[in-house]
Amino acid sequence: MATSALKPARYHLLYLFRLLTNNAALPRPSSDDMARYYDTLTAVLWDDNLVREKFMKAAEVIIKVSQNNLHRDNIRTEPFTELIKQAAAPNLSQSKKWGCKKLS
Repeated sequence: MATSALKPARYHLLYLFRLLTNNAALPRPSSDDMARYYDTLTAVLWDDNLVREKFMKAAEVIIKVSQNNLHRDNIRTEPFTELIKQAAAPNLSQSKKWGCKKLS
C-alpha cells in the first residue's frame, strides 16, 4: 500500500507512534516531567531503524482496523480512534513512568 494512502490517517499514525514508543500518561505541559517524557520520543526519532519499526507497526494497526477503508469519513471518527487504541494495546511497551531508558 502506498504511503500516500495513509494521509487521511496521519494523526492516527502520530498518535500510535507516541503510544508505541511511550504509553505513559502525558504529564502536565509545563512540568519537567514533560521534558523527560519527550526525551524518550526523541531518542526513538533519532534511531532510523527504530522509528521505521514504530511507524510500520502503527501503519499495520491502522490498515488492519480500517479494513483497507482509508476514506477520511471512516477514519476521522471517535469510534475508529477507540478501535485503534484497543488494537494497539497488545503492542504497547510496559515502561516505567515517562518512558524507558534513553537510547544511546
